[in-house]
Order: sequence, then C-alpha cells, then structure tokens
Amino acid sequence: MRLRTVRYICTGLLGVFILLVLITAFTNDPVYTFIGFIPVIASFIVMYRYWRCPNCGARLRGLVAGSKGLRHCESCGEEIDLDGRPGR
Repeated sequence: MRLRTVRYICTGLLGVFILLVLITAFTNDPVYTFIGFIPVIASFIVMYRYWRCPNCGARLRGLVAGSKGLRHCESCGEEIDLDGRPGR
C-alpha cells in the first residue's frame, strides 16, 4: 500500500471519529462517542502496520509527509516518496 493511500485512510478514519463526536454533541447520546473509537483504533493499526519508510522500512512519525512535514527518513536519511510502497 502506498504511503499516500495510508495517509488518506488514516485521515478519513479520524474524520469519521470527529463526525461521530459532533453527532454526540448534538444528540447528547454518548454511544456515538464510543462507536467513534473504532475508527481511531483502526487508524492506529493501519498507521502502525503501513506508515513506514519506502527505503529502509523504519516507522515514520506523524501523518504529515512531503511538502509540509517529514521529508527524509530519520533512520536512513533518504527522501520519502509518498507514492512508494513501504519497505521491510
């Protein structure tokens, strides 16, 4: 899975969480908040499994890579390609 795809999946799952928290705020039903933790946990699992350097396979920190954030791997120093597949 490409890093760009992983970032979109994680961001989307966290967006679902925020939406469910907003629904909770308007309905006063805390069930939506508890259901909202499912996408958060899924986001952490996807990030832990796939958010890695395409060159050396080391885990990357944060979801922001590219122009605004992380540009080089902290382990190998290579430039991070968002279209590259994570290495092992």
